[in-house]
Amino acid sequence: MKLSAAALCLSVLSCGSIATAADAPQSMTLHLSKAEDAKTNQLLQYRIDLLTAALGAVGVKATVEGCKDVDARSADRRISMAVIQGEGCDVIATSAGGENTAGLTPVPVPIYLGGGGIRALLMTPNSLKKTHPPLELAGLQKLSVGSGTTWADTPIMEANGIHVEKSPVYQQLFVMLRKERFDALNRGIFEVGPELAGIAAGGIVLEPSAVIQYGQYGTDLFFYVSPKNTQLRDLLARGMKQLYCSGQLHQMLKSHPSNRDMWALVKPDQRSVITLKVPDVITKEEKKALSEYGTGWKAAGPSRQVCADGA
Repeated sequence: MKLSAAALCLSVLSCGSIATAADAPQSMTLHLSKAEDAKTNQLLQYRIDLLTAALGAVGVKATVEGCKDVDARSADRRISMAVIQGEGCDVIATSAGGENTAGLTPVPVPIYLGGGGIRALLMTPNSLKKTHPPLELAGLQKLSVGSGTTWADTPIMEANGIHVEKSPVYQQLFVMLRKERFDALNRGIFEVGPELAGIAAGGIVLEPSAVIQYGQYGTDLFFYVSPKNTQLRDLLARGMKQLYCSGQLHQMLKSHPSNRDMWALVKPDQRSVITLKVPDVITKEEKKALSEYGTGWKAAGPSRQVCADGA
């Protein structure tokens, strides 16, 4: 998926090297790919707001600007390598299990609390005529589905007998869908609303009958950092858990402009569920995080068990 969804990257260029929590800066500038598009792309704005809130929860005031020295339309793996190598970017937000997470360290709180692993299909009116609601796995296997080359969705769908057409560039997938190079594009339920209002506006519709669920652990988007950037990872991990345990993360899932229309638009509880088997693409740390937080997108508030050891 992912974004996913759209790839994001950030760079703490104004802070210098980050070493220990005791040395944490009071403020930092984060450089985010396509941050300048956030006014018209609420998916980006949600990630900006989540990052600034998480760092704010641990006493760091963050400013987000456009990422330096990385083309906003670069392939996902190019952005990941920039994070790993510290070339103007420090964080990427992408789906667990994708090829572009190789060499990166996750911040162990999924940003949609498991909701990123519940998927819906974007289609054209012509391709929608090929389906017979409610859509089931057998019907899905008769379609061709678009996906990112390095997204976790790709091996999951292929392992379940679904034909996948791939592109390394997120934006290109919407061009391919409009040209009917494939029948459907597999997107997270929190992504389809902002996309239909933006990059998918005009000629693309939401399949109305089903959601796709990824196995026992599912998947979701996480923030990932370079293994060398241990303090930023720790700051974000502590901040994200504080947002979760305070209930602020749940509130953002329900009320943030990027997310609030999902409940009325997708109505996930009123759809049939296509459950896909998941190959072993999720790391132990990601599995642990998804098992702890992965049903939180439906919950009214935090789990006492998860927060028992403090935020």
